[in-house]
Amino acid sequence: VDSSRYQMDINEDSEGELYEQIGQKRTIRQLIHDMITMSSNLATNILIEKVGAQNVTQTMRSYGADSIKVLRGVEDIKAYERGLSNRTTALDESIIYERLGRGEAVNKD
Repeated sequence: VDSSRYQMDINEDSEGELYEQIGQKRTIRQLIHDMITMSSNLATNILIEKVGAQNVTQTMRSYGADSIKVLRGVEDIKAYERGLSNRTTALDESIIYERLGRGEAVNKD
């Protein structure tokens, strides 16, 4: 938001194992696992940075989740204080989960 380096305290994350591996390589698959299964905010932010928030929004909208808007990673307090919040609806989430469940929103590779 203000061009400062983004920081997130480990205490702001429900999962701490990934922090112990900072500096080591992780696959995209491992990060996705950490994001979904472990609720890792750090993994979520790494993935959003890698693919771009705008690309996440566009992809989810292409699946029919028309109200979703991803502007930033999670726990970005400075952005939140400036009113920059990600948003979605229960309908958007159900559409995304349905597509995931049917294997229509993922590449098996």
